[in-house]
Amino acid sequence: MASKKTVAFNELLDSNDSTIYDLETHSPGPEGSLPLTPEMLLNLPSGDVFAWSHNAGMGWAPGELNRREFLILSTQGGIRAPDGSPIALGYHTGHWEVGLLMQAAAEEFKELGM
Repeated sequence: MASKKTVAFNELLDSNDSTIYDLETHSPGPEGSLPLTPEMLLNLPSGDVFAWSHNAGMGWAPGELNRREFLILSTQGGIRAPDGSPIALGYHTGHWEVGLLMQAAAEEFKELGM
């Protein structure tokens, strides 16, 4: 069994690594275009068009957007492949990272002997 180490609360929250603030705020968009038709723009709810642009922005291939849709309900939100490409998308960006965040936290607690 690993020995337990006392860690101050602020040590858990502060990595002392200033590079965590080096954020990428712009990147190239996905290749391709949304498969919209004039009829879709006239008749579909605006939320459908927004969802397609959102999904393409999260990495879904634009040419795949007109497929039949299914809802897989999960607290994780979305599913991604090991290379980061989307397998299934959640309702909000970042939700497929929840599993990775929980894994990193659990590994850190184990490493600290907590």
